[in-house]
Amino acid sequence: MDIDLEKLRRFCLTSALVLTTYLWADITLATNQAVTILGVPMTVKRSDLLPAGLAMACLLGALRFIYYGFLRTDSPYRIRRDRMNRLIAFSGSTPGKIVRDLYGDQREMSADYELSQGDTVLLEELPQYTLAGKHLWMYFGQSEIRLRRLFTDPLRDVSELVDAFPKYRNARASIDNSAVPGREALLTIPFRCRTSALFEDLDYSAPVWLNAFALLLYEWPSLKRLWVLATVVVSTRWVS
Repeated sequence: MDIDLEKLRRFCLTSALVLTTYLWADITLATNQAVTILGVPMTVKRSDLLPAGLAMACLLGALRFIYYGFLRTDSPYRIRRDRMNRLIAFSGSTPGKIVRDLYGDQREMSADYELSQGDTVLLEELPQYTLAGKHLWMYFGQSEIRLRRLFTDPLRDVSELVDAFPKYRNARASIDNSAVPGREALLTIPFRCRTSALFEDLDYSAPVWLNAFALLLYEWPSLKRLWVLATVVVSTRWVS
């Protein structure tokens, strides 16, 4: 089924904002009053159920966005994270850590290792201190990262990673492979681009966390009553 993600996103944001505004503004609708919708007069008799309908819309919208926006589609964060996970960077980690990161601690060390890209890398070709890309921070950390180029197409993933970060006029992610041609590359991700990526991820996931906040606000009175009841029960058992 083809889903227009942008329309689903607008529906989620609208339902969350309407429910949040309704609850915060403490809006009440007069009962037995005629309301005209599309030229048809209608009478609202159970106005107390309106927040429940909005809450159901928020819940359904959030669940659908989680499925279609994260499970069926690569989010901006997942695109950047997948590219970073394929990198091999120089770092002050323990020797041979990259091998354990790629294959797990249970794999027996041998003379060579086959990477996910299909290359075979001899153990002596690995630098003494290496770090798998999954340990590189997304939003914070050093701006310049020295990369170990061991893949069949070493710059493909890095180029896709560079394009996945936000760009400014005087600050943008870049790759320099002239340091040690064919063996090393220098990846630069300015701090401004990293923090902007955080904003992009928060904006993309807004249909989820904003609806979660609206549902929490809707259920807050019930949660407070439940908390008071649980406190009373625990206190009673403690005294007895």
